[in-house]
Formats: sequence, C-alpha cells, structure tokens
Amino acid sequence: MSFDRLAKHYSALEWLLAGGRLQICRTAFLGEAIKARAILLVGEGHGRFLEELCRASLDSAICYVDASAEMSRVARARIEADNAGRARPVEFQAIPILQFQTKRAFDLISTQFFLDCFAEEELRRIIAKLANLLQAGGTWIVTDFQVPKSGWRRWRAQIVLTLAYGFFRMATRLPAKRLIAPQPLLKAEGLELEKRVEFNCGLLYAELWKKPQTLVS
Repeated sequence: MSFDRLAKHYSALEWLLAGGRLQICRTAFLGEAIKARAILLVGEGHGRFLEELCRASLDSAICYVDASAEMSRVARARIEADNAGRARPVEFQAIPILQFQTKRAFDLISTQFFLDCFAEEELRRIIAKLANLLQAGGTWIVTDFQVPKSGWRRWRAQIVLTLAYGFFRMATRLPAKRLIAPQPLLKAEGLELEKRVEFNCGLLYAELWKKPQTLVS
C-alpha cells in the first residue's frame, strides 16, 4: 500500500469529495487531545489534524508515523507553511506502523481515517500494537467511516464506500476489500469507549477510547 502518488493532491481530492466534513470529524475531540503530553499520530497522512494540534498545543511531544514518505513531506510542509511554531519539534517517521519501534509510552494516540485501510488480521495486529504503546489512563481518538444500520443512510454509505474502496485499491494497492469495524478489537485489548459522535448522516464517526488505569493489587 502506498499513498505517495496521491500525496500532493490529497487535500484537494478530500475537499472535492467531502468538503470540510472529514476535518470536522477529525477535530471533534481536539479539546481532549491538547491535554496530552506525549502524542502518537498514526496514518496521519497530509497532516490536517497535526496542523490543528500544533496550533492548539505548544508543549506536547508529537510523533508522526505514516508509511508514505510523500505524505510525511506534505505534512511537514503544511505545518512549516502555517508557521505553527512549537516549543518542541514534531518527530516524523515514514514507516509502516508495524515496523515502528519505540521505548516510549504515549498518553494520546490518534488514528484518523486509518484503520479502515486494513484487512482484519493486519488490523488486529495494528490495534494490539497501538494498545500496548498507550499508557494506562491514556486516550485513543478513532475517526473513520461506518455503515449505518438501516434505511437510506445505509444504502448511501454502502455506495460511497464501495466506490471509495474501488478507487483506493486501484490507486494505492489498499489491502482492505471492505470496512472492518475496529470496535470489537479495541474492546478485546481492554479499551473502553468514553465518547462518540457521528457526522454526515452517519457515514462518519469520531470516538474517544480510554485505557483503564492499571489496578494495584
């Protein structure tokens, strides 16, 4: 999977297809994110959430991880052009998340329209790894697409996602053939859903998950 070919045009493509709806979804829990001090952004792509985070939080340490070197370059250029000055620089790593190595633990992880890119077994491995990197009491922001349960909203979402998966599989060699709901996998890792909001007639959602504090025996 490689988003390098789309990196330069991704922002324009997003605006053309969805207007500002994806960004509204991304920033739904920005207020929670700026409280964190060690932040891991995974699959952040063109850096629109990173940009907002840099504007709002000047003393957090941010690690950006994305498999696409071109997306990483676009994201870096975005915050430099915006002059989103920070007390500490953003660490950029252009590497697949399953190859990412660190001894740090993070009190915030963000996966923005990222988990939908993977087939179930790889998604399970990614969620397990990220859950291990999240410290006890930490927060995980998940934003993504979904299929509503019934009615015209369900039909609409199915059409949109069928077209989207077809396009991205052709353009990026996306491994996923269909949308896999990450919620059961997050729960299996012991995370607890704290908050949830939906947008765009139920096609988009943002969730705030918490890793419980370690129990002291």
